[in-house]
Amino acid sequence: MNITEAIESALKAVVDCHPKRCLKDVAVEEAESDEDEGCWSVTVGYDMSVPSISRKSSFTGVSVFPEKYVRKYKVFEIDSKDGKIISMRSKK
Repeated sequence: MNITEAIESALKAVVDCHPKRCLKDVAVEEAESDEDEGCWSVTVGYDMSVPSISRKSSFTGVSVFPEKYVRKYKVFEIDSKDGKIISMRSKK
C-alpha cells in the first residue's frame, strides 16, 4: 500500500463515520508510514457542524443563529498489507 491509498482509506473512513453530519474542509494533516509496525498513520482534519438553536427571522426569513462548526482531528492506523483500518482515535 502506498501513501495515496492510505490517505484514500482514511478519507473514506471519515465520511463513513459521519454519514448524517455536515463536514466541511476535510483535509489530510499528516501521513506517516511505520514500517516496523506495518501500518500507516494518517491524520485527517475536518469542520463538523454542531447543533445550535436556529430561528428564522419573521421579517427576513434568514436564520438568526447561523450553523456553527468545530474543527476535529482523527488519527487512523491503516494496515499496510490489506488497507483495512486498524484503529481510529481523536487527536487533541
